[in-house]
Amino acid sequence: MKRLPLVIILLVLSLTWIFPAQAQGEITVTQDSYLTSFPTQVKFTLEARSSSDIVRITLVYQLAGEAAVNTAYPEFQPSKEIKTEYVWNTKKSYVPPGVEVEYYWRIEDAAGHTLKTPPKSFVYADTRYTWQQLSRGKLVLSWYRGSQDFGQALLDAAAKGLEQIDREAGIKVERTVKIFVYGSQADLLGALEPRHSEWTGGVSFSEMGIILLDISEGRLSWGKRALVHELTHVAVHQATDNPYGEVPRWLNEGLAMYMEGDLESPYASALNQAIKENRLFSLRSLSSYPGDPRQVTLYYAESYSVVKYLIDNFGREKMAQLMATFKEGTTQDTALTQVLGLSTDGLDAQWRQSLGAKPKASPGPTRSATPSPTVPVGGLAPGSRQGLVILLCLFLPIIGGGLLAVALGAGALYFSRRKA
Repeated sequence: MKRLPLVIILLVLSLTWIFPAQAQGEITVTQDSYLTSFPTQVKFTLEARSSSDIVRITLVYQLAGEAAVNTAYPEFQPSKEIKTEYVWNTKKSYVPPGVEVEYYWRIEDAAGHTLKTPPKSFVYADTRYTWQQLSRGKLVLSWYRGSQDFGQALLDAAAKGLEQIDREAGIKVERTVKIFVYGSQADLLGALEPRHSEWTGGVSFSEMGIILLDISEGRLSWGKRALVHELTHVAVHQATDNPYGEVPRWLNEGLAMYMEGDLESPYASALNQAIKENRLFSLRSLSSYPGDPRQVTLYYAESYSVVKYLIDNFGREKMAQLMATFKEGTTQDTALTQVLGLSTDGLDAQWRQSLGAKPKASPGPTRSATPSPTVPVGGLAPGSRQGLVILLCLFLPIIGGGLLAVALGAGALYFSRRKA
């Protein structure tokens, strides 16, 4: 008998390892499909059969860029042949256009057989419009209203923005960034969650590498700045993403403002007025957005100003080191101290000085507890007899019993008063 060549044996073994579920031959999938309807839902459909009743079905799906894995349990009647559907409500659980979704089914029957289907993936696309597309390197730009020159101008601006982000801050984009340009604000808001305000002109879903913008041909100049702003957020996320914490908000927004170009007039005016009136936010308070919408302009202007100070005085290499340090999950104070040799308050002071602003007001004196008298080793401090009496009254009931302790306590009190 001829021996089978070793390569054939290895091939058979490898196929058995790659497809263990199909090798059981008990559960068979006859339909596995999905239907997307942006922005409302995705419908998953499964048909399967087995020699025993199918008793459990699990749908497992995950969005690209997210660590979380989602599970769903569609309803069905246990049977040897089943058909079930699961509708994923993407209005209730928002999903931006362009995100890639991967999913698979896990099917179990009454005999204990289990089948895990091969993973499938699809892009949750906004099919309401007929998109044009251009790409360059890691950038993919899609738009549906405007000429080819319009799309090319935006792609060129995005590419130049990436070059500037690398040149000024040492941040490189390693993963694909998808940019969707909507032709009107109404169209953009129709692709976003209802919570977004009427003034929203651009949004970045940094963890997914997706940017949505409202740019028309008549607003091309503004659109280029907005595009670079949102692109910077994605780049910063890719450079600092970690499971422990985020980069300080003032640094993220400040870099995005800085990469846009020179500070525009409304922001510059707000900053100069705050310096004049001694109303600058502290650097620590810039870690979150202000509660008063009227102060948002100043917030962005200050964030820009601090980042400009960092780049002008410490340069690209230090900024790149700062990003790398935040990627390790380091806190703001620790990162600034390690890389710049400055605490948050130290950086705040130097930045204010560079602007000619007044120093940040020092906090008022902290009230400390009244110091307890020091008891010298081997005896009681002078004037501590009353303390001895109190201690005796507190602890003797526990040690010697109630009545005896009361008597001793009373005697001690009498003794202390005689001595006083």
